[in-house]
Amino acid sequence: MRGAVRRREVREAGLRVVDAVKGETAAARPAPQVPPPRTYTAVSGDTLWAIAKRFLGDGARWPEIHALNLDTVSNPNMIFAGQILLLP
Repeated sequence: MRGAVRRREVREAGLRVVDAVKGETAAARPAPQVPPPRTYTAVSGDTLWAIAKRFLGDGARWPEIHALNLDTVSNPNMIFAGQILLLP
């Protein structure tokens, strides 16, 4: 009985109830919007530690930034002004 009450509440709210036993499928939903990747352009004097501290709140998370940017930052001790880095 509790399930019937819940379904009525859902229907009254304007939502569609999907019953997997009967084989019904949900109406097509639009794909969720994926936010654009966050980036940062390095300036003179930047370090991955400082960037991680500023944007991620913890400098020890610099390996995450390095892992996302292996194609542009081969040596994590050498980043250059103007490099565009992806941020997690």
